[in-house]
Amino acid sequence: MSEVIEIEARREFRMGAVKFPDPGSDYNPEQVLEFYRPNFPYLQGAVVEGPVVEGDVLVFTFVVRAKSKG
Repeated sequence: MSEVIEIEARREFRMGAVKFPDPGSDYNPEQVLEFYRPNFPYLQGAVVEGPVVEGDVLVFTFVVRAKSKG
């Protein structure tokens, strides 16, 4: 019988070249975005994409959607 070992993946949050520290695993990715919005106004229109696995890190990206005139 094989043994199951559970590990917690490290998370990283990015927007372009900016990396935001993970405020804690008790926050889901949308809550992390809300956590940073008051201090980073450019996150106001952002959404969370991902995760993408890079080695042992789960990378979430904050993306601002382009607005279209209509």
